[in-house]
Amino acid sequence: MGIFEKIGIGSSSEHLLEGLSDIAGKYQAVAERMSRHAEQCNYPAMKIALERLAAKEAEHAKALADFLAQRHRWARLVELQTREGSNNWERITGDFTILAEASGELGHQATHWNVHDPDIGERFQAIVGEDTAIVAELRKLALRADPQALD
Repeated sequence: MGIFEKIGIGSSSEHLLEGLSDIAGKYQAVAERMSRHAEQCNYPAMKIALERLAAKEAEHAKALADFLAQRHRWARLVELQTREGSNNWERITGDFTILAEASGELGHQATHWNVHDPDIGERFQAIVGEDTAIVAELRKLALRADPQALD
């Protein structure tokens, strides 16, 4: 990081790319987490739904990683602090909480990217829109899971 970036003077797109690297890392981490949780699920219908949602989040993570790679940047590895959970309810609740946070951050980025490049802002906003539906579906799955069960 150069002296200008340290004192807050520099390209706003560079700042956006730095933030996007963190967000892309969160997307990668949550996609992997959701995939693990799908493998752990004992209920066939819930497992299929989780696998489908995890695959969609993996697509989002890849789209963000590809966008960064075109600009010679990479997703920053993120270690999620949230506990994995001892049952489906706890794991799914953690998944949608993390995804909702990452999606909110991407939505904030999308508004800033609209100033620089409206096409990029629209692509990010499309991901946020899909994430809204995924979070809603994860919430429905969590409601069907038993919060008292131990897997």
